[in-house]
Amino acid sequence: IVADITDFGDVEQGFSSVAQSYTVSAVSLVDNLEITAPEDYEVSSDASSFSSTLSLASADFTNNEAVIYIKLAPMGDATLGTSSGSILHSATGAKSKEQIVSGTVIAPIPAIIIEESLTDFGNLTPGQQSASQVYTVEGHALTENVVINSSANFEVSTDDITFSSSVSLDYVAIEGNPTDVYVRFAPTSIGAISEDIAHSSTDAPLVNLTVSGTGEDPFVTIAFTSFEEPLVEGEYIDTQNNDVDHDMVNNAGQDKVDFTSTGGEMGFDATYIFNSILQKLQMP
Repeated sequence: IVADITDFGDVEQGFSSVAQSYTVSAVSLVDNLEITAPEDYEVSSDASSFSSTLSLASADFTNNEAVIYIKLAPMGDATLGTSSGSILHSATGAKSKEQIVSGTVIAPIPAIIIEESLTDFGNLTPGQQSASQVYTVEGHALTENVVINSSANFEVSTDDITFSSSVSLDYVAIEGNPTDVYVRFAPTSIGAISEDIAHSSTDAPLVNLTVSGTGEDPFVTIAFTSFEEPLVEGEYIDTQNNDVDHDMVNNAGQDKVDFTSTGGEMGFDATYIFNSILQKLQMP
């Protein structure tokens, strides 16, 4: 046996460690090589299918060698504390060999695992909703559902159809299974917004996911103009006179073009306001 196996460290009940490997050499076997793992451990010849025992025929060896994989895999009711023992290697007519392994069995530690690559949701007018972005939530050793609470400016969903301020994920369904959660920006206020989406479950540490966007003022000034019209038969009427009608263009360095009425004309400044829903002319 050629091995350089280190202590497996802490492994939770019901879970397993990363596998380590070692090499077994055998010649002139007259029967299969039987490998028996100690309690809490499992062995494999392919690093995929593990069990407490393994049987190798001569055909399983390459140049008289075979790689064996070993991991600490305590059951859910395994005894807590140090778990050590020897892997037994035996074959008819051959001297048995042992390989010592050790690790520590600990109680499960509940955890919520989030994987995300969300980006800023950009600018959006209050009352509107953005396209959704998605991230995943996974459970580890949970005993209760995961409750996800968003904030006043964001909404969450499990199906990308129905959005709300809170959703719940079944802890059994998400155990070791990354599950999609959708979030969208639905601002209720104006300005830069950065808030947390909270993920909680009994006995698991709270996990916050920060999301951001900007609530944009729906009224944005894009141009200014001023005009004056003469009084015609008691009414101010647009005479289509280009001398007093002006395009929606500012003079350089001025926020408005000011005019003063003369004689029977009415002079006033007008500000053109753009709204994402309506376009209107606002007269101050």
